[in-house]
Amino acid sequence: MTTARPLSILLVDDHHDGADTLDMLLRLHGFEARVVYTASAALAAAAERMPDVLISDIGLPQFDGCELAQRIAALDDITPLMIAVTGYAELRDRCRFAGFDHFFLKPATPTEIVAVLELHAEKTGRQRAASAEPASMWATCST
Repeated sequence: MTTARPLSILLVDDHHDGADTLDMLLRLHGFEARVVYTASAALAAAAERMPDVLISDIGLPQFDGCELAQRIAALDDITPLMIAVTGYAELRDRCRFAGFDHFFLKPATPTEIVAVLELHAEKTGRQRAASAEPASMWATCST
């Protein structure tokens, strides 16, 4: 019996605390992301190994998340599921035009993002990175 490979997630946000916090919350739900803090680092990571999912801030230095999405889509015939996360509601249409599948306003609730990831994992035959249920992680913590 072959085990499905974990869903690969590329997370990019120039706000380090925000990216690291979202990464921590994804881990609590059994997902692992490769975290980068610049658009150019995200593009290099995608060129090295195309992720199943891109979660990107839109207001990035160098070039913005919309341009990043378009550049990543141009790398391969298979485009990852793309999730935009931004503080600017007026960018919704621009993000859709750039190829984003989902649009969340900051602060995005982890529950919404996790629901999208779970659905995508199910549709693509992928799995969470962690084999344990998220709640069991808390059982290992001591107070």
